[in-house]
Amino acid sequence: MKKEAVQFEEKIKKFLENLGFNDVDGGRDDFLINGIRVDVCGGREDVLLVMKFKSAEEIERKNLRHFVNIFREKIPLLKRGLSEHPTYKKYNYHKYVIVTRNIEIVREDILFAKQDPRIYLWDGNLIDCLHDTICE
Repeated sequence: MKKEAVQFEEKIKKFLENLGFNDVDGGRDDFLINGIRVDVCGGREDVLLVMKFKSAEEIERKNLRHFVNIFREKIPLLKRGLSEHPTYKKYNYHKYVIVTRNIEIVREDILFAKQDPRIYLWDGNLIDCLHDTICE
């Protein structure tokens, strides 16, 4: 499971780099922003994507909205950490993204994630397809 997660994080990093994102980092346990583990970050122009990954195995007993709430609770700490981080403080806008793996995203999840502060939900299977199209 852990190996598969690391491989997926590396795939996302390569995907962002191939799309022209800068300052792409993550995919390791010691990548922390203000003490919070971030799976992948990448910036383009004035926007920084801050990404967490969730797989079906992690969500077994909870729904996706539970993880949206957890991520939302961390946003104030992340914002503070990003504003002080030597690499990421130059980005004025932060977009928070949960990339799912083998999870069906339902309409209720999307509507819930759109509430403030917004969390974007990306389907990892689509990312796989786009990665294969763009990166190989």
